[in-house]
Amino acid sequence: KEVGAWMKINGEAIYNTRMHSNYKEADSIRYTQSKNGKTQYIFMFEFPEGKLLLSKLAVSKASKFQLLGNDKKLSWKQTSQGVEISIPFALKTVSDHVWVIRVKN
Repeated sequence: KEVGAWMKINGEAIYNTRMHSNYKEADSIRYTQSKNGKTQYIFMFEFPEGKLLLSKLAVSKASKFQLLGNDKKLSWKQTSQGVEISIPFALKTVSDHVWVIRVKN
């Protein structure tokens, strides 16, 4: 039942996606992408405390970030170390296990 509920929210990040060229970052981050490469998905196996810093994700100024299961856009910025995404702690309740961010380029 729990897997079905998770798939209802996050299934788009699994079905009809491909492995991202950088499929892994640290032990708790994985990536997939849509067939055309215009949408990327970030799987977080641990909910970040405040900000998430990703060094292997390429984005453009027009990129939009959204945690699946919630319609609020996430704020982000490019830093010298990578992409820094601000994720409000209140969004942790969207899932109990793995959280997925959609990145539209």
